[in-house]
Amino acid sequence: MDRAIQYMLQLGRDPGLAGLGVLFAIGLFGCFLGHRFLRVSAALAGLLVGAELVGELAIGRDWSPTVTIVAALAAGVAVAVLMALVRVAGVFGLGALLAAALVSLGARAAGQAPLQPLVLLPAAGIGGLGALAARQVAVAVATSLFGALMAVAALFALVKDKSLGTAVHMIVAPQTVADVPIELPRFASPVAIFLLCVTILVTAGLVVQLRFGKSPAAGGAEEKKK
Repeated sequence: MDRAIQYMLQLGRDPGLAGLGVLFAIGLFGCFLGHRFLRVSAALAGLLVGAELVGELAIGRDWSPTVTIVAALAAGVAVAVLMALVRVAGVFGLGALLAAALVSLGARAAGQAPLQPLVLLPAAGIGGLGALAARQVAVAVATSLFGALMAVAALFALVKDKSLGTAVHMIVAPQTVADVPIELPRFASPVAIFLLCVTILVTAGLVVQLRFGKSPAAGGAEEKKK
């Protein structure tokens, strides 16, 4: 699920350190404040999902680079606006993205080839409906997980080759962290350290978000008082 983004980065110039800095900042924001600022989180997710799906379609149909970029960005903006302005769409979208990501990461960990978007649709649908039923928890888990993956991937990519494209690929395929040149004890591995860092950050994010970051838009305590 990073083919279109990688393609667009290759057409332009990888922003390198600047891009990794932005990715790291967005990751921390999502991990600790994503639940409180639901509209922003939903918009960011919608932008990436819309751009990736339409971008993959354009690449598969051999559209020109210019048309591919314009179509991907237009779709990304449209989905971002929808998810930001329509609360139900935002919550459903985050839940769907969380379920699809977990299934995709599980398949990668099992050594399977990357799953096609159509294969992930059933899981995404179930995840979206589940998020509508448990809004606070679902939004907190989704934003904490994606935020943690972004932040940790940015740090590992900084060590590896300072490429935003590398960080994006690490997010969807954590096993690619295996070749990051870092000194570790014999019993450890870069992948294990990556997953441990993500787990710690997700846990911290969930504690902060569920304790202090409830959002009225997601059905938080403020909404119930009205």
